[in-house]
Amino acid sequence: MKYLNPKLIGDKIKELRINAGYSQRELADGICPQAQISKIERGSVFPIANTLFHISEKVGVDPTFSTLVQHQN
Repeated sequence: MKYLNPKLIGDKIKELRINAGYSQRELADGICPQAQISKIERGSVFPIANTLFHISEKVGVDPTFSTLVQHQN
């Protein structure tokens, strides 16, 4: 079984956030605390599905997470 790497997911979320023009605080607004976005981007925590869904919607990517995991090895 293949597992998702939290650091790779965090890197992708950071890339998508920056490309969308959001600060961590702006991305977090209405989703989770800004500190949680920071932890996710550092790879120190893996976001729950609900958080991933809302982040994906906010940055304008497919909320099925395929965009987030397509570069995983």
